[in-house]
Amino acid sequence: MSTAMAATTTKRGVIEKVMPNFGFIRGEDGISRFFLPSAVSLLSSVSWSAVQNGMNAQFVPIEHPRGPRAIEVTIFNPSPVDLGDEASDDE
Repeated sequence: MSTAMAATTTKRGVIEKVMPNFGFIRGEDGISRFFLPSAVSLLSSVSWSAVQNGMNAQFVPIEHPRGPRAIEVTIFNPSPVDLGDEASDDE
């Protein structure tokens, strides 16, 4: 059974949500894509346990019967990016 039709173009995005066994990346195109820890490339500078919301990522988007997914995920900036939806602590 084929799980997906892969696109060959890599995209960039930001880690949107990380759970113990999966996560979501919001691409520059605004689409949120599901990904698994096994999709994180060995080229990434962080392990799954260190992945945080707001980190930059590069990935290959695919269409899956259960929705958009990201494969071949590389975390290329270990510093979280400010997503702008949390209050700042300037006090």
